[in-house]
Amino acid sequence: MLSSFESYLERNNISYYPSVLHLKILTICTHSLIDVILKGREEDIKSLLPVAPIDESSLQGTPLNAAAMVGRSDLVQALLQRGADPNATIEIGKQTALYQAAERGHVGVVRILSSRTDRNILAHLNWTPLHSAAIAGHTQIVEDLLDARFDRDAQDECKRTALALSVQQGHLGVIKLLLKNGAQDLPDEEKDHALDHAVCFCSGKDNEEILKLLRGENFTKMKLTSRLAEKYNRRNGWKLGTLGGLALYRALK
Repeated sequence: MLSSFESYLERNNISYYPSVLHLKILTICTHSLIDVILKGREEDIKSLLPVAPIDESSLQGTPLNAAAMVGRSDLVQALLQRGADPNATIEIGKQTALYQAAERGHVGVVRILSSRTDRNILAHLNWTPLHSAAIAGHTQIVEDLLDARFDRDAQDECKRTALALSVQQGHLGVIKLLLKNGAQDLPDEEKDHALDHAVCFCSGKDNEEILKLLRGENFTKMKLTSRLAEKYNRRNGWKLGTLGGLALYRALK
């Protein structure tokens, strides 16, 4: 253990005394491993990986959090083999390694961690990894999380689902996938549904298809137009001639 750490200190020209090393080695190892993982310094990673305490945390979380953040599937596997806790969270945001990987689109890491991470751990705003993948538009990760039985209808502290968040961002592929897997169009705390978000937010090239997907068969064109126009004119002073109203009008033609 000491020889590997001493070689790291020597390469980086860090002076130390044996007594100080004896007292501080665990903390230094942990923080150094997180740092070299984030910076991609391979030789230092090799030196520190076998010796650093794997579950001691810094503001950036544990070494497993760092490896997940940069998409290093190999390091994630190695840390898990050493006994790293997949449920450890970073101090700010309360994100697990799985959440960080899902947010950043690291498919390989998500596939390793999705079956090892407690699904009940919620990040800031009560977001799940599925929320973070959906709002970012990571279709493959959304599919992997659904396959791992993450709750497709989980609601955050504002009662928004992954479907609502993906609609807000106009991620057509994610929307189709969630609907195919039975996602429900649940109301948020403002009583808005995904369809309401589509009218409010959708302005990209896929807006018409999104609106058609969400409107279903429960509304006639006139009833739907009237309902949404009244809702948004009352709340935001919007007219049907604005971007959202125009998208709705064109989708319902």
